[in-house]
Amino acid sequence: MDIKTILAPVDFSAPSQLATDCAIPIARRLRARLVLLHVVESPTVYTYTFPVTAEAAQQRRHEQAARMLCALVAPEDQDDLDVQIRIRHGHVQDEIRHAIRAENAGLAVMGTHGRGLFGEWLIGSVAQNLLRNMSVPTMTVAHLPRPMALSRILFATDFSDASNDAFTLTLDLAKAWGGKVTVLHSVEAEEMAYGGAIPLAGVAAEKEYRIGEARKKMADLSAEATRRDVGVETFITDGDAGTRILETADRSDADAIVIGIEKKGMVYRVMLGTTAERVVREAHIPVLSVPLRVAESSNEADYIEQPQSSHPSFLFG
Repeated sequence: MDIKTILAPVDFSAPSQLATDCAIPIARRLRARLVLLHVVESPTVYTYTFPVTAEAAQQRRHEQAARMLCALVAPEDQDDLDVQIRIRHGHVQDEIRHAIRAENAGLAVMGTHGRGLFGEWLIGSVAQNLLRNMSVPTMTVAHLPRPMALSRILFATDFSDASNDAFTLTLDLAKAWGGKVTVLHSVEAEEMAYGGAIPLAGVAAEKEYRIGEARKKMADLSAEATRRDVGVETFITDGDAGTRILETADRSDADAIVIGIEKKGMVYRVMLGTTAERVVREAHIPVLSVPLRVAESSNEADYIEQPQSSHPSFLFG
């Protein structure tokens, strides 16, 4: 894990404040630089409401944002943190992605389902589109039931390469907190039935086979956690993956959920398909989405600006 800078986009909504509250202890624990970013968008609405020039309205918003960003971090937190503020002008999604590259951020932490002071920012399709294109691990925060810690992490896996990369980061974070990891894999019935083409007896046999294979892979993950001196427990379930992830998060009193993301072509596909959308939207704790860095697209600029796909198998599609 090489997270030296954490970027926290802020739109001054309640969820973005929660995201900042998450980012602060993570930055402290990892001894990382914390960059608070606000993007000043077009002042069209404000110039219509108030008789001022576009430049004056934008400058006023810039100055107000600077004051509010500084106030987000308490003086006692600023004493032992390297906190920097950035204000960029332009399109929100573009500027957040540009800031990740410019700041060499290793982690982004952002709020979801919020309405910002200056308009709609990290909500709905904005946060979703950002997750489609993020090239760094991204923690989304809609709820924060207790002070942020990563002592109990729920790692949901489908045993893909993306999940393997995410597991490495999960172990790093758990190690930093002296915490433990719960690993969950769900065998979904609809995957085994292949659209009902297999008789019930065949489905049962397929289920047993998949569970057996999952146990072998879980044993490998447990061995790696033990080698890293991280406590781990594993669960194999069946049924709807999203439901099982949310249930297990509540039952294990997890601090955060971690999932892996794969890149397919020029867009991202998320582990467990649209399950990730449900988990991000419904989880009562932060969700960390970890992208797989694909060798053929080592340069983020090669794919970060590509048009969004509407294919239903993609994240939030």
